[in-house]
Amino acid sequence: MSLSQANKEKTRSSCRPPTPTNANNLELLPSSLRGLDRASQTLQTKVRRLDATITTASPRPQDRRPVITWKRQLGLLKAPFGAESV
Repeated sequence: MSLSQANKEKTRSSCRPPTPTNANNLELLPSSLRGLDRASQTLQTKVRRLDATITTASPRPQDRRPVITWKRQLGLLKAPFGAESV
C-alpha cells in the first residue's frame, strides 16, 4: 500500500485512544480477560505510535543520501586499527 493510499484510508477511519476501562467492571472479569484488556490497550498504544511515525513528514527519498553498508562496515573494521587503507 502506498503512502497516499494509507493517508486516504486514514481519513476514512480514525485511530482514537482507547477508552479507559472502569476499574469496578475490570475487577468483575476473570484474570484471563483482565490480561486480555491490558494486552489490547498496549497493542492500541503501539498501533497509534506506529501510525504517528508513518504519517509524520519525512524527507523525500531523493533528499536522503543512500546508505552504502559495505563502506560503513569497512569503516568499522578500520577504526580500531587506525588504518587509512585496507
